[in-house]
Amino acid sequence: MGIAKKNKAPYINYTVCKKCTTCIDTCIFKAIYMDIDGYIKIDYNKCRKCSIKICIYTCPYGAIRE
Repeated sequence: MGIAKKNKAPYINYTVCKKCTTCIDTCIFKAIYMDIDGYIKIDYNKCRKCSIKICIYTCPYGAIRE
């Protein structure tokens, strides 16, 4: 049996991100957005570091990591 990790905040690897907006559409807390320059950003005031990590698992490019 593994040891449970503390929930870490996700971050975006911009060298991998293709700006597809899948993460924006799937974040249940609306913590991910596209800024005026077209970069995907995470609002850490809204991010709950949820245990399901839906943003990480739904990114088709693996650009969101923890």
